[in-house]
Amino acid sequence: MADYAKGLRGIVRLHANTSALSQYLPYGLASFSKVCPDIKVEVQERLSVEILSDLREGVVDVGVAFPGQHAAEGLRCYPYKVDQLVAVLPNSYSTSAQRLRLVDILDEDLVVLESNTAMLKVLEEAAVIAGKPLRLRVQVKSFEAICRMIEAGMGLGILPALLHK
Repeated sequence: MADYAKGLRGIVRLHANTSALSQYLPYGLASFSKVCPDIKVEVQERLSVEILSDLREGVVDVGVAFPGQHAAEGLRCYPYKVDQLVAVLPNSYSTSAQRLRLVDILDEDLVVLESNTAMLKVLEEAAVIAGKPLRLRVQVKSFEAICRMIEAGMGLGILPALLHK
């Protein structure tokens, strides 16, 4: 009732993955809040697989997630932003390549986000297609932690390009 007394006219429950919350979404939400100041947006960070499940169950109104090939069946999906991914290497890693393909780094120890993330699923699929084992050396909860682990020489990683600048 306190929110209603202050003029609040609605609430939107939004769940978003780490990538969206670390890059584009804060600015989009800030713009939305300026245009629609009477609508409160409740934001929670979740894994993409959880977001899709929450949408199906009606727990959330809007989700920003990586849908995967078949994971979004039964949901209406609209493109939001496209991540350009980059390989992140420790300074000690020697390569003359200007570009690395995903298959090129599958022979290396990898530093990734915690299990069940969309990126981990992409890596697992790439490893199966290439017929190589996935060498997960470190799994952490944030992009910042990935960067610190790579910097320390614990392996290679893949991050959205905007986060690595």
